[in-house]
Amino acid sequence: MAVEITQEMRDAAQRESARRDPHIKHHFELQYMTGQQRDVVGFLGEFACKQCLGLDWRAGIRDNYDEIDDGDILMPNVTVDIKTETIPFDILMKLVRRQVVDDEPYGRRLINQEQVPFLNHYDYVVWGAFARSVRNVYNKWYAFGYLETAYILAHYRPTLDTPFGRKYNEPCLNIRHSELKNINGLARILAR
Repeated sequence: MAVEITQEMRDAAQRESARRDPHIKHHFELQYMTGQQRDVVGFLGEFACKQCLGLDWRAGIRDNYDEIDDGDILMPNVTVDIKTETIPFDILMKLVRRQVVDDEPYGRRLINQEQVPFLNHYDYVVWGAFARSVRNVYNKWYAFGYLETAYILAHYRPTLDTPFGRKYNEPCLNIRHSELKNINGLARILAR
């Protein structure tokens, strides 16, 4: 499932990333994207995911970013964290079609070990991605799926070892892409 990014979403993501920038510590460093560009991608992913789930994407924009939030989607009985990546387009399309093997490059969704304690605050984690762009223009967010945080914490431990014989830059949980559940299931849970 893909969500089109509107100009209103872009403007809000730029505005919110500028407001949050002084208060955020990034857990993964990327050579191809600045911290503020990553913040924009994160906000766009959050907005698109909310829309994908049938929620108002504007809901939950914070008054300030002085402290870490309790989740990206906060409902009376459900809290959701949203993770968004940028991935080369050809690989992204294979991930959307579930044609990438878990133990190959891009076959895992990562959570930095410094973020693991925060998982206790969430009921679910959602993953999605944009096609990587040299111009940092992101038009469509693609939903990969979701998992229960209880499942993640029970089945994964931080590691430096990739399943394809290399090392991650920092210890992280490396969630198998094939284990992600269809995002429509989470939409049904949130609609209750």
